[in-house]
Amino acid sequence: MIHKILFVALMYVVCFNPAFNALFGIQSSFFLLPLLVLVVADKNVARLVLSYNKFIVPYVLLLVYVLFRVLVGGDSSFLISVVLMIIRTFFLSLIIVYLMLKKDVNFFKTIFIVSVIAGAISTICFFVPSIDAFFRAIQVESTLDQTWIIQRDYGLGDQLSSGFGFTQAVILSLFFFYRKENGNILLFLGMLLTIVSIAINVRTGLVIGMGGILLSLIGDARTFLKNTSLIIVLFLIGFYFLSKFVSMMNVYTLDTIVDSYYMISDLLTGAEQAEGGTVDALTGSFIVWPEGIDWIFGSGENIFNRSYRPSDEGWFIDLNWGGLVYCILLYNIVVMYVRQLKWKRDKKFILFFIFAFLIINTKGKFINYPTYSLLTMTTFYISILNNPPRWMVQKGIVS
Repeated sequence: MIHKILFVALMYVVCFNPAFNALFGIQSSFFLLPLLVLVVADKNVARLVLSYNKFIVPYVLLLVYVLFRVLVGGDSSFLISVVLMIIRTFFLSLIIVYLMLKKDVNFFKTIFIVSVIAGAISTICFFVPSIDAFFRAIQVESTLDQTWIIQRDYGLGDQLSSGFGFTQAVILSLFFFYRKENGNILLFLGMLLTIVSIAINVRTGLVIGMGGILLSLIGDARTFLKNTSLIIVLFLIGFYFLSKFVSMMNVYTLDTIVDSYYMISDLLTGAEQAEGGTVDALTGSFIVWPEGIDWIFGSGENIFNRSYRPSDEGWFIDLNWGGLVYCILLYNIVVMYVRQLKWKRDKKFILFFIFAFLIINTKGKFINYPTYSLLTMTTFYISILNNPPRWMVQKGIVS
């Protein structure tokens, strides 16, 4: 029982990566780095890493190019991002999946519990200002302006107004994909808290979650009716509680939630109802094309930080910094993870992985979010369970 609790805490760090003032503001995932010792200290971990050696050459090529781009003149933060991405999405993901399999800990149930805990903390912070103040005080202060902080940033985690909601939306979708084998009624009700935490923090997370739920409806008629019934029940329960606390909402947060509806509507209809023109910005002013040779090798500039025509779309940040060479090397690795899965068996998760990647990389740099680590970890878990290396079967780690 104790080891399962420890894995819940471990996965909370992986998924939400809070940064505490008491720990000098260091993101908590950095304290997982000692686990890397297992690559050389545990021969089974080393064997598992080597089982996926097809990733090593693409990662090395990417790292070499990024180092080259920095040396000839480029924002060095990209080198840090890529190194951390390699550690988190490949090495730590494999190590943690191995440890969970070895200790017979259910990966999906663990992340579902983590999501409910995160959702509960966010919901409580939303309703109880004193508790909200406590969680804000123990974490690194947001760099966002005060009005934005009032509107969002409820909960325990890094990137509460972006990556937190993306990760919650991914877990919500995984719940609907895999609840038959790993869910129960308590987790189903707990997912209401997950939905609330997305709604009060990250509008785009609602788009990802909605896409995942819709994908879960794909199947035969019986599955469709069953899934639709569950979603209707979830909606009715959520609507009931929503009607009860709308009057209690912070006016800024209420505006944000209402604006979420307009943002989705704008995306589908082409209208401009959302405040701040989010969709218009993503499809207009945030589109920044490189010029000349920069199409190939990039300019080395991080256009997210510049004062003139900045952009927070990951596609254009990557393209302007490292050109097509960088984008091909970077996005090829995402494709490689997807190809670890089997279409006939995993088509819903494959489609969702691609969908989440496209949406998240439009709202920021996909590789910078813990969501990427969660997706790669899920990929490894599914891959190993369904096609385990022979030595893992022989040692009784998987059946």
